[in-house]
Amino acid sequence: MSEFDDERQRGEEEEENQEIYFEDIEEDFEEKEMEVKKSIPIMCEYEKTNIITKRKMQIDNGSMSTLNASTLENLTSSYEIALLEFENGTIPYVLKRTIDGGLYELWRHGDFEFFPL
Repeated sequence: MSEFDDERQRGEEEEENQEIYFEDIEEDFEEKEMEVKKSIPIMCEYEKTNIITKRKMQIDNGSMSTLNASTLENLTSSYEIALLEFENGTIPYVLKRTIDGGLYELWRHGDFEFFPL
């Protein structure tokens, strides 16, 4: 056996005896709600559109409206109902904004400042 073969065999034996440890990646990305909110209390158009669209789908699938019966008589589509619920602040939702490192903020309708578009 050559010197090179002896060295390679010792290297293979060392590799067999080594233990390999893996870090648990999931622990690093555990979600936690932030105690103090970092983002501004202004809802972007994407968030508003997303909320109204999801509420429209709920109404289309048979969910009851939060508006009274007299108001519903004048509305013809589920989109109009969802939009009016949003404007009145009666849609039951909580918006979750994800921040870096697995942190998130929970926002309710009353927490936002709305500006006319």
